[in-house]
Amino acid sequence: MDSFEIPPDKMIDKRFNLSVEEFDNEYGKPGKPVLLTGIMEKWPASQKWTLEFFKTFFNEHTVIVKRSSKRDEQYEVSLGEYVDYLLKPEKEEDPLYLADWNFSLDFPELLNDYKVPDLFGNWLHYVPRVVMPPLRWIYIGPARSGTGLHMDVAMTGAWNAILSGRKRWAFFSPDQTGYMYNGAVNAFAPDYEKYPLFKNAKPIYAIQKPGEIIFTPSGWWHQVINEEDCVSITENFVNHTNFKRAIFPYLSTVCKYQKDLLLYYLRQIRGKIFKRNDNEV
Repeated sequence: MDSFEIPPDKMIDKRFNLSVEEFDNEYGKPGKPVLLTGIMEKWPASQKWTLEFFKTFFNEHTVIVKRSSKRDEQYEVSLGEYVDYLLKPEKEEDPLYLADWNFSLDFPELLNDYKVPDLFGNWLHYVPRVVMPPLRWIYIGPARSGTGLHMDVAMTGAWNAILSGRKRWAFFSPDQTGYMYNGAVNAFAPDYEKYPLFKNAKPIYAIQKPGEIIFTPSGWWHQVINEEDCVSITENFVNHTNFKRAIFPYLSTVCKYQKDLLLYYLRQIRGKIFKRNDNEV
């Protein structure tokens, strides 16, 4: 896949080995995207998390995959089947993407393969799983896969670390929400006739490579495309840098999750009651 040409003045900052204080003052509290290096060198995942590794140890595990252009269409496959799909020589123009694999629910041992950077202290680590699942995911996908234009859940901040491959990012500050058409625009190939206000948008970009971490602040719109086959990990967070923006949206998300969970179990119980009554007739 051809690399996207980005003018130097449209690139986000790239910083090496920032201290927590430097990060907070320059990026965390102001809410400014940044590309970070010098953090992942000691992660076992950097060498360990290959396609062969995932197929060997999690071959039968069921995952959800989808196409970038059809977010509502999902397919269940085994992780082994998906790796085989990625390794096929024939490549699709709109390939299947394994996004949002909440790996730690089933395989908490993978948490030992990386360390949450000190820059991203996360109050959500103290939230019990029964209240809200952790907002951490592994992403695996081929070139041309990616996530459409969106704002992260509950106004949380996020970091994304690449283990292999290459990603292209486009960012839009919160004050440009009126130009985003609720994420319907393709930021890398916009249809200005259909979305004329997007002409007013002023994106900034990043090219992310292995060993690099992207910080996405609360409320920033962003779109990501894999320029090469990629394995990455993402975690969303709430902490002292963003709690004023994120805490109430997060609590609202928790309430909705609990409501949906309760309705799910009530339906299960009702179904069992009706089934038992039918058997007794």
